Amino acid sequence: MSHSEAFFHARRKRRKRIAIGIAALVALGAVLLVAISIVLVDGLQRAQAIREDVQLAQVALQDKDVATAHEAIDRAYDSLGGLEMRLLVLAPLRIVPYVGGQIGSMQRLVDDGHGALGVIEMLLQIAVDIDGDLQNVGLINGLSDIEGWAQLDPEVRRELVLSLARKVPELEQAQARLRQQRVDLESIDRDGLFFGLRLIQDELLEQVRLLDDTLTVAIPVLSVLPEMGGFTQPQHYLLFLQNDGELRPTGGFWGTYGVVRIENGEIADIVTDDVYALDFPSEGFIDLPAPAPIQQYLGLDTWYVRDINWSPDVPTSAALALEQYAKQTQLPDPQNVTAPRVNFDGVMLVTPELGVELLELFGDVTTGDVTFTPENFYDVLEYEVEQAFVQRGIDTLDRKDIIGDMIQILMDRLEGADAQTLGHLAETTLNLLDNNDIMAYSTNPSVQRIFSREGWSGELRINAKHDHVMVVDANLAALKTDKAITRAYTYALREDVDGDLIATVQINYDHQGGFDYRTTRYRTYTRVYAPLGSELIRVEGSLLDDRTRNPNGAPSPVDTYEDYGATVFGAFTAVEPGANGQMSFTYRLPQHIKDLVDSGSYVLDVQRQPGVGEVALNLDLDFDAPIVGASPEEVSEFWFDDRYTYTTQAQPFQTFTIEF
Repeated sequence: MSHSEAFFHARRKRRKRIAIGIAALVALGAVLLVAISIVLVDGLQRAQAIREDVQLAQVALQDKDVATAHEAIDRAYDSLGGLEMRLLVLAPLRIVPYVGGQIGSMQRLVDDGHGALGVIEMLLQIAVDIDGDLQNVGLINGLSDIEGWAQLDPEVRRELVLSLARKVPELEQAQARLRQQRVDLESIDRDGLFFGLRLIQDELLEQVRLLDDTLTVAIPVLSVLPEMGGFTQPQHYLLFLQNDGELRPTGGFWGTYGVVRIENGEIADIVTDDVYALDFPSEGFIDLPAPAPIQQYLGLDTWYVRDINWSPDVPTSAALALEQYAKQTQLPDPQNVTAPRVNFDGVMLVTPELGVELLELFGDVTTGDVTFTPENFYDVLEYEVEQAFVQRGIDTLDRKDIIGDMIQILMDRLEGADAQTLGHLAETTLNLLDNNDIMAYSTNPSVQRIFSREGWSGELRINAKHDHVMVVDANLAALKTDKAITRAYTYALREDVDGDLIATVQINYDHQGGFDYRTTRYRTYTRVYAPLGSELIRVEGSLLDDRTRNPNGAPSPVDTYEDYGATVFGAFTAVEPGANGQMSFTYRLPQHIKDLVDSGSYVLDVQRQPGVGEVALNLDLDFDAPIVGASPEEVSEFWFDDRYTYTTQAQPFQTFTIEF
């Protein structure tokens, strides 16, 4: 079949039109790329300018220069406005595939930038208001007149804190806005953005996260500071130094107590003493029966303050401590009672980690011929109060006076600390609170609610809808042996032939010490807090007593009871120096946990005992059902099966979620 010349002419015309069309599209694409590139380059430059101005505003606020901070934020607004004008030019191109998506993402970034700058402006206005409040009480130049916390007049200090506290509702509003921007920024598909837009997103998200995290810390602190800091009236706190070398349910043995008075944001007075100086005068006058394990393994029928922290729920132990302290300081014959009689506003618990951090911050402390450093703090202190006091001819009840001497030196250094050091101290304190090395209890319910919300109260956190586990050790007559113990927890789950979920909690104790003045065989009464309704199947590794009193290794009876909405299993065990001991509790989980799994979702809460230190946590959860998602994720080699296998370090509180 042949074609005419007209056929080929028409075909050539079609090809020409196609070529022209392709050329036009290429030209249009080039124009679009140039236009977007111009906007993008301009956007990057403006984003950098905004970043520099925001950082300048932050520095200005640190220098208490509100005016300069305002100028910097105004420039940042101008830069953002210029970028918006560029985007208006590209608005008609939003219908173009892919290009329109980039323009839309850029617009979202600009909108979120506006939101973030709006929050910063809110914070600046708060600073302006506080500036005015301070001027009203005598600071002519407001915030810029503040040189240091300790040098402030008490009335000015009080007005500063109360003014900040009054701004908490506005700070909460600012954070709510930030949270929305944070969610929006994190929801943008990063992989689908131009490289330059990813940089803008990263910069903006970093600033939003920083502000959000700062407000997360500032809001609860400012909420409790007026009362806890003694700005409304002086506050008195009962302080306990928890010796985590002798682990007890709340974090350690209460070997030293203190009475602290706080007024106008300063520790106005602090007195510390040996807890036995509080307890000994009470012998024969109080008759509160001790818990059964204390009676059996410590040989004490009466419950004194030093052992009162038997509940792992810190608020419960703290409230009981206040009640018992009052009884022991109001005896019929008070002549031997040296402990101050005080109406307390709360309780503070601290571990030796606080001492280590304070020495890191303020430097080594020498009292007499003893020098404490961050590296030797625990060892030297233990030697001084357990051995050296005898050689020095110090009375037993005065052996811990060295603690008070060290605290006084640190308090003197705190008074002269500059703003930067105080900032580091605040950051350190928050870290210690988050790790349960500091825990607080307030008799004021509104303050206590904030402690609870922030995880600073040390309370048992049991959600009746979740599976949960907590291991609680109590060192009973094992000296300071916990410093020689390395622990590991394993939580295993499986289905039995009847379809019930069977849980096993295994605690491994590796005793790396020997026999000396502070270390001996380990003796612990161990409890496991399990979901309410759990049924014990067996306990392995328990002992009636240690080998000196139980040479045949007879097992311990197991206590089972309900506490704080949980079923509790408790038993005693002992581990010889150099040995590895294990104890395990196996029990049937209640039906509602099985129903949770059958519904396609399982949640496990793990709470770590305060003061226990680093503990390996191993999860081996076999559900006999394919796992489709988990948080946190397993390592990839364990994906695509019916088992969740995860190893980590136990934290104060962790939640694991698995989907089927």
